[in-house]
Amino acid sequence: MGATGPTGPTGAVPDLEYGFFYQSGTIKVSGLFGGLPIEEEGPHTAGIIADYGIFHLLRPGLYLISFKLNLPRSAALSTRFTLQKNGISLPGTFLRIEKSAGEPGFYAAQALFRIDALTSFRLSSSSAFSISSADPDDTLATLIIRQLE
Repeated sequence: MGATGPTGPTGAVPDLEYGFFYQSGTIKVSGLFGGLPIEEEGPHTAGIIADYGIFHLLRPGLYLISFKLNLPRSAALSTRFTLQKNGISLPGTFLRIEKSAGEPGFYAAQALFRIDALTSFRLSSSSAFSISSADPDDTLATLIIRQLE
């Protein structure tokens, strides 16, 4: 082993934004190209504001968004989800779902993007739908937001 190199600069670790949001029991998109309302909130920082499926990021930086959808076997769904940032669909974030009743239904998507100012995003569905689980405590959708820098 060689000699220890010079110590780098020290200082406070910057606070980073994070958020966990989920939807249990029923998920419903009421209109064509409507946003997926994720209404239940877990731990999150003040720099992320949830507004009935629209998420506002207040702080500039690099963000990782992870979305998971867990549909009941009894549900059928044909749609395409897209992550929209400030109303514009982000390339590389399209998630096509063609699920028949009786099939398992776990889907996941993620995106990485940088923002320089207040930004809003949502998950948009190409079809209106309503799906309920057999148990109202079942988690059908989760969204995790992490600021990386």
